[in-house]
Amino acid sequence: PYINRHQMLCNWLAARDYEFVIQTGDMINEGGVVLDWVNFYKAEQNLGKSKVVMPAVGNHEFNGSSPWYYNDFYAAGLPTNGTAGNNGKVYSFNYGNAHFVSLCSIGSQVNFSSQAAWLAADLAAASADPNIVWKFIYMHNPIYSAGTHGGDKNELAYWGSIIDQYQVDMVFAGHCHLYERSYP
Repeated sequence: PYINRHQMLCNWLAARDYEFVIQTGDMINEGGVVLDWVNFYKAEQNLGKSKVVMPAVGNHEFNGSSPWYYNDFYAAGLPTNGTAGNNGKVYSFNYGNAHFVSLCSIGSQVNFSSQAAWLAADLAAASADPNIVWKFIYMHNPIYSAGTHGGDKNELAYWGSIIDQYQVDMVFAGHCHLYERSYP
């Protein structure tokens, strides 16, 4: 089952010399089912004891229209520098010479326009910082994908030009459950 494969991956990550792990959403199957969260945290217990996990919210974390368990478990422990009302879903942080941005790409839960304004200001500040060499973004829904979920036109319209303007080095996304890469 999924939970066994997830535990094997988490144990493999825990055994590596990583400072933290980013997670692109869909951590569990049903956001409103407590047992899914219990099994998830059991699978991640070794990883969580030794590494910081920096998540992006995915569609499976939602219980109807709200990710309330996700909010309960994560929001208080994540940076609060994102858009208003999106603690735990929209934030950024620096690590060494890299800047990381977590965006909320769940269309029913996000105001793309307010995130775009915040993202532009955040990346402008990171670009002006002489200590920042790398810029990374992670989210759940991909802007581009050949997968069955395709790309997201709203993300492209609101965020695409900002990502290009500030020369983001890498964008990570989940949702499609496949590996793709491109080179411009």
